[in-house]
Amino acid sequence: PLATPMNRIGIRDLLIDESGTLWIASYNGLLMKDEQSEVLYDESNSLPDKRIRRIISDNGFLWIATRGGLFKFRDGQVVEKFSQQNGLGSDYIMSLIKTNDQKLVIGTKDGGLNILSSDGTVSVHYPGESPEGWLIFNVSIDKNGHIWCATNTGIYIFHDNEFRKISTESGLPTDTFFDIVQDNKGNTWTTSHLGILRLENANLLDYLLEKEELLKFDQFDESDGMRTRECTAATPFLIDSEGILFVPTLGGVASINPESLRANSYIPPVHISGVTSGFEDQDYKQSVVFDPGPNQFEIQFASLSYLAPDKIRYQYRMRGFEEEWINTSE
Repeated sequence: PLATPMNRIGIRDLLIDESGTLWIASYNGLLMKDEQSEVLYDESNSLPDKRIRRIISDNGFLWIATRGGLFKFRDGQVVEKFSQQNGLGSDYIMSLIKTNDQKLVIGTKDGGLNILSSDGTVSVHYPGESPEGWLIFNVSIDKNGHIWCATNTGIYIFHDNEFRKISTESGLPTDTFFDIVQDNKGNTWTTSHLGILRLENANLLDYLLEKEELLKFDQFDESDGMRTRECTAATPFLIDSEGILFVPTLGGVASINPESLRANSYIPPVHISGVTSGFEDQDYKQSVVFDPGPNQFEIQFASLSYLAPDKIRYQYRMRGFEEEWINTSE
């Protein structure tokens, strides 16, 4: 048990280091717990900023990501600090991960995607002209070295100094994503206020290369057993050694075993339920021809499924007038 009171304190990250010591990160400081002692590090004894978002272990050191910069920590002391003064795009750090070549990938608020090399140099990257207003909630790295960013404006894939993006314009149900992780089966999982999404990496890559017109994804929410679809933005989710996902939500931790999921591959047929032109109903059971010139018409359609009717998604377009498919749920 912990001697330090932790009631009603938001835990942001957990870590067990190489020696077996437990580290607990919160906006109240960094709590260290081993077999002999328990110490809370905050602004009163060692940390310049106690509002901690992420911690990772690195060869006997800890990297501590806070709202006031990035700290390298060892033996109860900060031994190095990174901030805007020495290259970071922003002191407000929201996410942190280490690459295989010992670089740190840092997601920030209003400061872009930062990459800290082992020699202390920092490179800052962002799509568009400015990172202002861009929140990188979490980052992950796939087996090919691509950096995935879960942000408030969509999911970004960063590779070869270039960003590619998927969002509601691609058919996703929201633009705001809180966390993103790759599993061992070629899927990407991401969390949002509308539930958990699973994307197939092969399809996603083909979509980004314009080899596929349709971005495929599965969405999990209350209809799949979640107590609430709203996932938390500040705390990452985990995949254990057996591939089971543990996702923090506003209703507790939701667990998903991908091996037990069964996809519904049946695509219900689409039925035309009404056609109007000039606010007059048309006999849509026969061929309907619209005269050239100014006109206003509406086509109503539906697709019946009693398994998960709220998850039916449609795409439509007018050939010769629209090049891109329009996504809708009704």
